[in-house]
Amino acid sequence: MILRTHTRYYEEILGIPGLLQDPILTFGHQSIDQDAPPGSNPPLQRLRRFLVEKGKLRRVGNLVRSIVRPYPRMPVGFHYSSLSELLRARGNSVVSLDLFDERAELRYDMNQPVPESEYKKYGTLIDIGCLEHLFDTAQVLENCIRMIRCGGHYVLVTSINGDFGHGLHVFNPQGLIDCLVGNGFKIIYLKYSTVSGKPISDPSTSPDALIWMVCRKEQDVPAFFCPQQKIWSTYYAPAM
Repeated sequence: MILRTHTRYYEEILGIPGLLQDPILTFGHQSIDQDAPPGSNPPLQRLRRFLVEKGKLRRVGNLVRSIVRPYPRMPVGFHYSSLSELLRARGNSVVSLDLFDERAELRYDMNQPVPESEYKKYGTLIDIGCLEHLFDTAQVLENCIRMIRCGGHYVLVTSINGDFGHGLHVFNPQGLIDCLVGNGFKIIYLKYSTVSGKPISDPSTSPDALIWMVCRKEQDVPAFFCPQQKIWSTYYAPAM
């Protein structure tokens, strides 16, 4: 789901010249977090309900309002039900892929190789938080890489620290970077944030962190490249 606290990154990414190339494939049918009714504050309302249930509301109302930040509004341009709807409103051709969501046009299990008819078919592939939910991540990445044509783009957002129990994996960002570069991509956008959307420079310092990455496919690589963790070649290198 596209959260309103993340829209600064989507605005930057969608504004990259030449990024959106038809047809676009969204990995997962991505809903967009809708605005709450005017004047409401969902986090505050949830806290109020909890306190009422516990019989502790009484005099804490003003204190609660002082410590709970206003719920941010969704920026203009994101008032759509899904990413597919947003992109179509911009004039793009969009297909979504999800094994379980009946709204998706494609229903592949990405743990398995996709049909060769899907190779080099898409100008842009957007994965917002799907990679970490599949067990065979090497196969998922190979599928995504093969589905993008040369000159096309791969947008990837995934967990790189914390997020216990959210998915099946949390990734070393360097491994993702090495994998994509080794498979013919150039990194053109790279940022890190907390899950709540706060920018961070060092993801190791945040208990829950995301990577925001956009890569352009510069060449096709015949055999899928699996990266090695580079620290071990250094660790076992002969002493000079």
